[in-house]
Amino acid sequence: MDTLLALAALAVSLVALGMSVYFWRRQFRPIVTAAVKTHSGGNDGIAYNLVVLNSGSIPAKNIRLIVHDQAGLKAALGVGASEDAKMRWLACFTQSTEIPLLQNGDKTTCSFGMTHSDPRQSFWKPQAQFWIRIEYEGWFGAKYDSDPLNVLQIADSDNFTGGMWAPMRNPPPGTAGISQTGSKFRFRPPSGIPRASPQRPVRHPRSTRYHRPSS
Repeated sequence: MDTLLALAALAVSLVALGMSVYFWRRQFRPIVTAAVKTHSGGNDGIAYNLVVLNSGSIPAKNIRLIVHDQAGLKAALGVGASEDAKMRWLACFTQSTEIPLLQNGDKTTCSFGMTHSDPRQSFWKPQAQFWIRIEYEGWFGAKYDSDPLNVLQIADSDNFTGGMWAPMRNPPPGTAGISQTGSKFRFRPPSGIPRASPQRPVRHPRSTRYHRPSS
């Protein structure tokens, strides 16, 4: 009887040790993901960045972004996706583009096209999405090329419904900018691509223009 109890205790200990090692290996690694984030927006449209983030516990190196769904990428492109624009804003997916090192908890970005109220100038179709695969190595050389696929959605990251709060302008006399609900802000309902107040048109600042990398 004592032998059986000892064997059972040993089996439980081995299972616990195995689970500890398994979860330690799952946690002691880099976890690299990518997402489309809003750089700036106005009445004309929205400019986007592609953000690559390492949320793991150790640095990642030799990171490559690979388009898994070429048909989805093609369907996501707008009328304004000229060949020159593709070279600029899809350079992150080329075989020669690699992020040498990304510290844990750190991120890096690149310009990633725009949506525009004029479809002829829109590189992306609003709300379009496609899948990519991210391959990279851990700090100690382990390779990670079978992580779940990463979806990229072309959407305003400042809000997920399209509706935003906007300061009240030109309030009625005596209201001091207070709405009927007692708020100094009014709700701006979803209105497609443009998201600035119609009373004050906002265009992309100079900083949103694409700057070609110097050779």
